[in-house]
Amino acid sequence: MTHYRRSRRFLAYWEHGRESWSRFPESGAVFGFVSVLLFFIVATWINTGWPPQIIDGRSIASIVTNAASQGIIAIGVTMLMISGEFDLSVGSTLGLSALMFLIAASTGPAGLVELIPFGIGERLVENLDISRGGMSGLAAIAVALVTGGLLGLFNGLLLVWTRIPSFIVTLGTLYLYRSIMLNIIPGGTIARYTREEMVWSFDPWVVIGLTAVVAVLLLVLLWPALRRTYVQLGQNSGLGTFGPSVRLVTYGAMMLAVIVVAALLINGYRDNIGEPIKAPFFDIINGQLAFVEENFRASIIWWGVLAIIFTIVLNNTSYGNAVFAAGGNPEAARAQGINVRRVKVMNFVLSGMLAAVAGITEAARFKVVEPLRGTGYELDVIAATVIGGTLLTGGYGSIIGSVLGILIAFMLKTGLVLIGVEADWFRGVLGVIMIVAVVINTNIRRQR
Repeated sequence: MTHYRRSRRFLAYWEHGRESWSRFPESGAVFGFVSVLLFFIVATWINTGWPPQIIDGRSIASIVTNAASQGIIAIGVTMLMISGEFDLSVGSTLGLSALMFLIAASTGPAGLVELIPFGIGERLVENLDISRGGMSGLAAIAVALVTGGLLGLFNGLLLVWTRIPSFIVTLGTLYLYRSIMLNIIPGGTIARYTREEMVWSFDPWVVIGLTAVVAVLLLVLLWPALRRTYVQLGQNSGLGTFGPSVRLVTYGAMMLAVIVVAALLINGYRDNIGEPIKAPFFDIINGQLAFVEENFRASIIWWGVLAIIFTIVLNNTSYGNAVFAAGGNPEAARAQGINVRRVKVMNFVLSGMLAAVAGITEAARFKVVEPLRGTGYELDVIAATVIGGTLLTGGYGSIIGSVLGILIAFMLKTGLVLIGVEADWFRGVLGVIMIVAVVINTNIRRQR
């Protein structure tokens, strides 16, 4: 009898824990991230001795820096997948948006107008004497963002008007957007930034002030989420505390990261007070960070800021609730007055604009755009997003989990090379991990 009661108690304990985990999709991603990291720590330790290469500064810089652009895309893809849709065109959107950014910065309005086909663009430039001077950095960014947003809007409207599954819609636009790019810069050629590099001049106090304001705003946004998670932790016990604990530690780590990065930036510019700071525009977007060692780049900061903002939006706003409802139970969402179509179209626009942000960071880093820029990103990002806990069926996922999923993917890519495994095995291992993640996340979700 005693044994029976113990078994019942253990089963109840386990079921309560699984139900709690299901409310925190990033829990599985944390477990996967820690498992992969520990594996490579041991493997590289055996291979090259202590300290393990995977936690060497150069390896960490390589992982995080190379993951940044796909990490930015994954934020938009996660929002879209939670609302129950796919976007297979993000790689092509990235490439085309990056191209528009580079053309706008290099040849200005004339370069953009000349893209109008059938010779119409060239005649307009000639007849209207449109300037060929490169646009300012902010104007070029605006052109790229508008490009990404319009491509995403086209995807969303095509979805709601035709009611064709988003998989088919965005598979078609993947080829369409890539074809447009190949007609602008045919295979074998590249678009290169040819003008003198833009250099911005700042007063150190402006940089320090902006850094402080952004840091305070992010901390203010994170604080309510931290408190709410702390309350949830107190309402659970046993295995049920795992999910809230993961999110509590993650929010705490985000706040700490904001404080540390802000402090490093402020300290780095403090010595320049009294003299203007001159910084190349492309370095501001994705240059090497001077206040840390190794090849850490500015895109990491943009990725982190966007991840924090959209984590708050998804978990602590009415729009975030609408996104979960639209993907989890569209009919119930409509009954509650949520415009499901509008939510999905907005998420397509977000996905396109974030792909454009990633394209801007890559164009700023390399200062060239080739016609196949972004090819294959869509599948890598979706795989990493699924590994991060987002379900393909919608209604379940998290930005935090997607960040960890991207880091797992790039840690695999770097770690396999460090232990002497051929790079061709990377996608195979990633595929196995994705399948395991889907099985685990689907089973956990059923407990809700």
